[in-house]
Amino acid sequence: MLRKMVRILMGVVGVMLLIVTGLLVGFTIWRPSFISALETGSQVITTTRGEIEYTVEGQGTPYLYVHGSPGGYDQALTDRHVRPDAFVDLKTIAISRPGYLRTPLSSGKTPAEQADLFAALLDEIDIDRVVVVAISGGGPAGLQFALRHPERTEGLVLIAPAVTAQPDLRYENPTSASGTFMLDVILWAGGRWLGPAMIPGLDKEDPKEVELARLLARSVIPLRSRTEGSVNDFDTLRTLGVESWPLEQLTVPTLILHGNVDRNAPYEGAVTVAARIPNAELVTFDGIGHEISLTRAREIDEEMHRFIDGL
Repeated sequence: MLRKMVRILMGVVGVMLLIVTGLLVGFTIWRPSFISALETGSQVITTTRGEIEYTVEGQGTPYLYVHGSPGGYDQALTDRHVRPDAFVDLKTIAISRPGYLRTPLSSGKTPAEQADLFAALLDEIDIDRVVVVAISGGGPAGLQFALRHPERTEGLVLIAPAVTAQPDLRYENPTSASGTFMLDVILWAGGRWLGPAMIPGLDKEDPKEVELARLLARSVIPLRSRTEGSVNDFDTLRTLGVESWPLEQLTVPTLILHGNVDRNAPYEGAVTVAARIPNAELVTFDGIGHEISLTRAREIDEEMHRFIDGL
């Protein structure tokens, strides 16, 4: 009996080793082409405020996508690549915020510095006015852009914005090379097979929702190239003082989209900000958390189009 149990245990261990080995080999083969595509899919430009990585896709009303934490310019393109029909009349200006991918953190640590960096980028690429779309951890920088550069802001869309100070927030992901590599493997495997099935509210029968979940998982890889920005964002959010920002003076049309059970970016912050900005519109997604950009992507696109068309 004991021998039989030992054989079963050894068999299970053997299968697990084969699976882990297969994942490591598969990821190692996949990674170089992914990194190459990331680097060739954008460019780094030097502005008066420092270097910034960006790319532009499409024609129409220009909108500046300010990604969350973690992220990069590739995160801004995920929804566009999954549902191109929804973006035929929009020009996406996709950026990597400081500390993400090839934008150095020295280009802007604070939301205000990042806002000025975005304005300097628009100077370089000859775009006068944009609709700013800021999501999650990019919310403070998007809000600061509208405050500091209202003449260049056609409208402001905040999606699940992190606009509440969170003193207990800590960056818990590994920062070592080996740790981030293994997490990359997990994210890659989860994005391909397990991730979509684990996201609450995701329609597993909708191929576009599943594909969007996979692309968003990949927009965190390589984690090591996005860690510096994430750590900086977490440091910023711990002491964020939006209550002292002059939001009552903001004249930019503003739309805020937020789920009311969001644990990552507290919904109460969106309510407070919406109440302070003159004529701001708050659209609440009842019972939805921070996965709003995944499970309500189609509705968000519709709200954005309605808002932009009305500007």
